Formats: sequence, structure tokens, C-alpha cells
Amino acid sequence: MPNEIRTVLERVGVELWRSASQHADEEVEKIRAESEQREKAANEERDEALREIERLEASIATLREHGHQDGQRIEQQTEEIHTLVTENATARQRAADAMGRVTDLQDQLSRQNQQLETMRVEAQRQQTLVDHLRDESR
Repeated sequence: MPNEIRTVLERVGVELWRSASQHADEEVEKIRAESEQREKAANEERDEALREIERLEASIATLREHGHQDGQRIEQQTEEIHTLVTENATARQRAADAMGRVTDLQDQLSRQNQQLETMRVEAQRQQTLVDHLRDESR
């Protein structure tokens, strides 16, 4: 094979490898950033839901302490408790949903890590092929 063709092929291979590597690195970083952002948002939502649950539980306890003072106040506070229990259940459901989302994000991150490993192995394979071609061309 003429040296000029070999040189051009080597340059094309190097440029192709550089471009593919750069693209893969950009995609991995983008996926990583998105995953971290989603995980952070899910964690913040879960933490807020847990704070809301604590606030609601504290509020329920206070309402129950004062609920026995008189009949009219009991009736009024009973209605408030029902509302708070509903809010509490909603908050617990949101917390459970947030935990589900965290699990989903962790699963997605795991899959993305597997994809990254697959890409890394493929990149190594391609580098080996390039190295082999270089060695053969010498």
C-alpha cells in the first residue's frame, strides 16, 4: 500500500476516533448531568414531602390535644383533622411516588452506566483495531 494512502487512512482513522470519542464523552456527560439533576429534584421533592408529613403530624397532635375542650370546638377540629389526614395521606403518597421516581432514576442511572461501559468496551475494541491497523501498516 502506498505511503500516501496509508498516511491518509491513519489520519482519517485518528480523526474518526477523535470525533467518536468526543461525541461519546459529550453524550455521557449530558446523560450524567441529566441523571444528577433528576435525582436531585426527586430527592428535594421527597425531602419536602417528608417535611410536610412531619408538619402535618405535629399539627394533628396539637389539634387532638385541644379537641376535647368543648363540643363545638371538637366538631370544628374533627373536620380539620379529616382534612389534615387527607393531606397527610396525599403527602405520604407523594413521598412514595418520589421514592418510586428515585428508584426509577437509580435504575436509569444503572442502565446508563451499563451503556457507558458498553461504549467504553467498544471504544477499546475500536482502538485495538486502529492500533492493529497501524501495526500492520508499518
